[in-house]
Amino acid sequence: MSAPAENVVLFDGDCILCSNAVLWIISRDKRRLFRYASLTSKFARRHLATELIQDAPTIVLIEERGRISTRSTAVLRILHRLGLPWNLLATLLHLVPKVLRDAFYDWIARNRYRWFGYPQRCLIPTADLNHLFYD
Repeated sequence: MSAPAENVVLFDGDCILCSNAVLWIISRDKRRLFRYASLTSKFARRHLATELIQDAPTIVLIEERGRISTRSTAVLRILHRLGLPWNLLATLLHLVPKVLRDAFYDWIARNRYRWFGYPQRCLIPTADLNHLFYD
């Protein structure tokens, strides 16, 4: 499997919180550093091991050099790439031990459907954002 040419954020397309997080990233990604795909997409199946897709922690970052980050580490790496002030926040949060960050992340992931519900429909990008998404 070759690494994608861009940084790709894989997300749970059936999760309102995850879809809103993608929209949040897009609105702050002025340099268009990221592309996006659902964890159930053809893109995800081509670039991730089946085991990782099945155990997907709702967000995965595949960087252009092939590095794969998940859970809180993926979130921090995304924040860092967004620039000021988000990279400062990422630096501060990186001081929290990974085991605590991931425990907090997992708690939110376990409760996301209960708190935010299920979407009435999948995230459908507008025409001007469509080029940022893989199928």
